[in-house]
Amino acid sequence: MKKMRTLHLWIGLICSIFILLQSITGILLLNERLFMGDRVGGEPPDFVQMQQQQSPDASGAERTNFRGGFPVGPDGGEVGGGALGFIKNLHKGIIGGTNISVLLNITAIGMIALTLTGIMLSIKTLRAQSKSRRKQRQAESAT
Repeated sequence: MKKMRTLHLWIGLICSIFILLQSITGILLLNERLFMGDRVGGEPPDFVQMQQQQSPDASGAERTNFRGGFPVGPDGGEVGGGALGFIKNLHKGIIGGTNISVLLNITAIGMIALTLTGIMLSIKTLRAQSKSRRKQRQAESAT
């Protein structure tokens, strides 16, 4: 049982670093306009200038916005169905045309808080184990 707890502690500590990284980068990507200004998705400014507004072209047909090479609907979500379109929209904070980015931001902040406190508790546990081992060694060497 003790080995399982130790294994759980170390796996949790290592994985929590990746969870923390994903949560922080998720907030940055979800709110990229706050951090990048007019630069969409980190593309060079000339690519941003190539993005088109939803308006009829000379032939009267509707043009489509493009972001990162993918068509974008009026709500900012990916155009087109299927699992890939749903996943991309979910990561942009859009489900069925409903903007859930505030909920995703709150969730990411919660994950950051849980991960940081988990890391702190793991470090505290490792320090306590280290002190216990030192005391045990000292007691064994004294006898």
